[in-house]
Amino acid sequence: MTIQTAHKIAVLESYGFTVGERDPRLNTDYEGAFMVVEASYHDIGDYELPTANGANGPWCVVGDDLDELVETAYDYLVGLEPPTFDEVFGAISSLGTEDLPARKFESLTVPEGIPTI
Repeated sequence: MTIQTAHKIAVLESYGFTVGERDPRLNTDYEGAFMVVEASYHDIGDYELPTANGANGPWCVVGDDLDELVETAYDYLVGLEPPTFDEVFGAISSLGTEDLPARKFESLTVPEGIPTI
């Protein structure tokens, strides 16, 4: 594994991807010892398993060449559209103020209409 691959794995994992040994319940139509899946090990159980391919479960690639799988997943990740402000704000707003961390910078000015803690 190259340093570049290790960095890409870190980026993928920071976005919630799981990289590593194959979960035999995912992409059963394909062979391989390794996988990269757009879900954490915790979230994989949220899908109906087993999955035949990525069409009926989380986005997932499997195979025997981990470097190649990481490259494919990284290309997929960087090709995704970033969330819009409304999507991010909506996700944060739905948490409720009791779930948000305390503000660290009291001197920041919050625009009118934005809820504060």
